[in-house]
Amino acid sequence: MSESFAVRIQLKTPISLKHLLHFDGLLAAASVRMHKPWDDIPLDKHEGVWQGSAAILEVGIHGPIYGEQPRLKKLTVSGDVDDLFTGLPRSQRRITDMSVWRNRLTYRPLHGSIKSVWFAGRGDAGRAVFLLERLPGIGAMSGTGYGEIESVESFTLPDDPMTGLVLNDLPARTFSLNYWDKTLRLPRPEFVSIGLARAEPPYFEGPRIECIEPIQISLSGTSREIWEMLEVAV
Repeated sequence: MSESFAVRIQLKTPISLKHLLHFDGLLAAASVRMHKPWDDIPLDKHEGVWQGSAAILEVGIHGPIYGEQPRLKKLTVSGDVDDLFTGLPRSQRRITDMSVWRNRLTYRPLHGSIKSVWFAGRGDAGRAVFLLERLPGIGAMSGTGYGEIESVESFTLPDDPMTGLVLNDLPARTFSLNYWDKTLRLPRPEFVSIGLARAEPPYFEGPRIECIEPIQISLSGTSREIWEMLEVAV
C-alpha cells in the first residue's frame, strides 16, 4: 500500500557524512545487500524521481558537533604508482619505511551529537523498515562501526502526493535543475545549493549534472522540531 510516511533510524555510534544521504540511495544499498536489483525499493516515483528525502538529522542541545577521524589512506592499483601491490595477496602487501605511501592519511568528517536520522518518503513503509533493518549502519565508514543502527521505526504522515520531494517549500532531496524548474515548476528558494551533483543512485559515482539541493542545516533539528517539520500523525 502506498502511503506518506517517515522513518527514524536511531544510532548507537557517531555517523560520518561526506555529502547528503538520500533515502532512495540507502534503500538501494540495502536491496543490493540482499542480492536484489538496486531499484527494487519500496518508494513511489514522481515523473521518474524517487519520492524519498535526503537525511534529516536529529541533533541534541548543542547541535551537530563536527569532528574528524584520521584513517590510513586507501591504497589502490594505479598506473600512477607503477601498479602498486599488483598481484600480491593481502597478507604480502607492505608499505616499507621509504615508501611514498608511508603515513599518508585521509580525514573523514565525523558528526557527533546526532542521535537519529530521519527520512520522509511515499511508498511501502513496512518494507522500507524491513530493508533498513538489514543494514549494519549508515553513512561513510559504516562497515567499521560508524553510524551503527540501534533501531528503526516508521510513522504515518498526512497524505500528500509530494511527500519526499518538497518540505516546507524547500527541496527535500537533490533534483536536476531542469526537473525543479520545468516539471515541478516551483520558484528557486533562497536557501538552497545549486551546482553540479548526482540526482539518482548510485550517488557515489556517475556523471554530475546541474542540480538544486537542500542545505543540510535546513534538514536538521531537535526531535520536536523534526516532528513539527514533518507534521507526524500519531
